[in-house]
Amino acid sequence: MPITCPVEIKPTSKAQFVEVDAIVMQCAFASHNHFGKLCEEKVYENDVADGLRAQGIEEVETQVPVVVSYQTFAQSYYLDLVVQGIVYELKAENVLSSAHSAQAIHYAALLGVNRIKLLNFGAEKVEGKLLGTPFAELDRYAITIDQKRFCQLSPECSELSLNSETMFKELGGFLSSALYNKALVEHLGGESKCLSRIPVYRNRKQVGTQPTLLHSDRCGFVVTTVVPKAMNSYEKHLHSLRKSLNLIGLQWINLHQSNVSFITIS
Repeated sequence: MPITCPVEIKPTSKAQFVEVDAIVMQCAFASHNHFGKLCEEKVYENDVADGLRAQGIEEVETQVPVVVSYQTFAQSYYLDLVVQGIVYELKAENVLSSAHSAQAIHYAALLGVNRIKLLNFGAEKVEGKLLGTPFAELDRYAITIDQKRFCQLSPECSELSLNSETMFKELGGFLSSALYNKALVEHLGGESKCLSRIPVYRNRKQVGTQPTLLHSDRCGFVVTTVVPKAMNSYEKHLHSLRKSLNLIGLQWINLHQSNVSFITIS
């Protein structure tokens, strides 16, 4: 299987979550009251886990590995705190951001759970953000492919398209663009083969270099998870980038939830 975890993590009912979460939050507030807001995340993680065990809570685990594999590629993630099958992602930041929520949703998608909670110890008070997710009900692997705007600019372009489609169907949707990028690059031979620094020009004068993923001579690719309402704006920036790099084209592979679009920028 492409996703493995040594701890059984399953969707939970609202009643199950509320019962466990009340004790977790009690331990979280106690930890914050004792240490304040300035310690590293690991301090709160260990202390909350110790507090839960001291109250007789069973099945308390920290740094639980989740391994995602695709052919020769493997990526490991670590869940900060798992309490009776419920996942908590801990932070020690001034404020929680959308990036923190995106990370938690990524984990929820990998695990197929319906709830995951962010805990932030870096604010004046402990912040808790419960994220409800649909992954217990939907099929992440029901990928749809749209190639209406895909053009083959080199013999390698069709191979890139086929490999990308296979990867998405194997890993499923709703995950982070960083994971898809790493998996695809590894399949294409690794960064040593794909990643190059390309000169950037303006008015025929070189003004720097840009790290660029290439699948063939002078043809690059970009994997993103841009939401539909932002795609037009992002595409304009890709056109500017292609011209500045003097490439014949960029193959833009965008996945939103479980919908993949292949768009040729040329």
